[in-house]
Amino acid sequence: MSDEKLEPHLLQKTSLNELTKIHWPTCLVGLAIGLLLSFGVLTGDNQGRVNLLFLLVIFVAIPILSLVIASASFAMDKSINLAQLITLFSEKLGNKVKSRTPITIPKFNRDWLFLQSQFAAISYSAGSIFGLIFLLLFSDINFIWRSTILTPENVLPILEVIALPWWFWPDAQPDFAILQATQDSRITTSIENPAVFAYWWPFVFATQIVYSLGLRIIALLIAKQIILRKAKRQSQLMFSSQSSHSSPINEPNFVKAKVSHNLPVNSITINWAGFDNTILDQIEQVAKTDGVISAGPLANENDHLVAESDTRHQLVVVKAWEPPLGELSDYLQTTNGLIMPIDVKNNQLTTPDANHLDEWCRFVAEHKNWGVFLPKQLMAN
Repeated sequence: MSDEKLEPHLLQKTSLNELTKIHWPTCLVGLAIGLLLSFGVLTGDNQGRVNLLFLLVIFVAIPILSLVIASASFAMDKSINLAQLITLFSEKLGNKVKSRTPITIPKFNRDWLFLQSQFAAISYSAGSIFGLIFLLLFSDINFIWRSTILTPENVLPILEVIALPWWFWPDAQPDFAILQATQDSRITTSIENPAVFAYWWPFVFATQIVYSLGLRIIALLIAKQIILRKAKRQSQLMFSSQSSHSSPINEPNFVKAKVSHNLPVNSITINWAGFDNTILDQIEQVAKTDGVISAGPLANENDHLVAESDTRHQLVVVKAWEPPLGELSDYLQTTNGLIMPIDVKNNQLTTPDANHLDEWCRFVAEHKNWGVFLPKQLMAN
């Protein structure tokens, strides 16, 4: 896809597909945790008794609390969630296997992390629901509840509030008589009607569907809408940038930065475009630097700050076919170095299109202490 000169609407679709792509290791971990937790909790004690109040913590309180934490971290630009932990682990493992110069694998921004945390939570919910269905079919689960402090009169209002989303399902609604009958005491062993302990399974199943699965699906849809709106804004900025440079009347007045073919020593590559390791390896062959740091819209906040505070001469690699945006312009105000616009065809670096190179030269000319870099090896292509 990168070997084409993408129109803005196609570029928007490409970026959206990259950001909304499912990170399968995260989902598999979430699914495994859901299965293990469901089997572990719903198996119960030696007599197959499961504490209903404990299930409410697992299937109602924890999902709501985790969603609140993920949403708060998303709003505060912190991205504290399962997706970040797993991607960080994958990055560290990848670096050890590669055994190369310290290079930071590009990380996606907080929108991507929040989106992946919803995929992980949905996988967790699917695993726990599957575990419940499996145990209901092939084992005998006795739902009881114990509490030293709470009484049926205390517990019933809480259960009624929890059950409000499925008011239309009578069998899954809490009942005071059943609540009294299923209260368990460790010193009481007589059971008048054992069948009553299976009454709670529709209620437990509904809590998983609504609070573990439903809330995360809603959060996933909201996250996708946020990313879609950002992609649309980026597309509009690209249209504006292209239209501002397309006027033949004003073009003679543009000042263009000189193109350099030599790279200063002690330079660091800034992966602004989010290129993968295949492209980064090719860039390293034609422009040897001290390593790679991720920055830009596809990097997380910490990486971006590290790159922005690096005082070495920077080589910022960008996609030649994408018009420069305001975020990059802000970054160039506090740093210095060279911009390297590159094109990719058949997964190989190639010389940028002349029109695209001119556009980047005009853009760079507006920024002090910055120039354009084009390796001699690419000029021969």
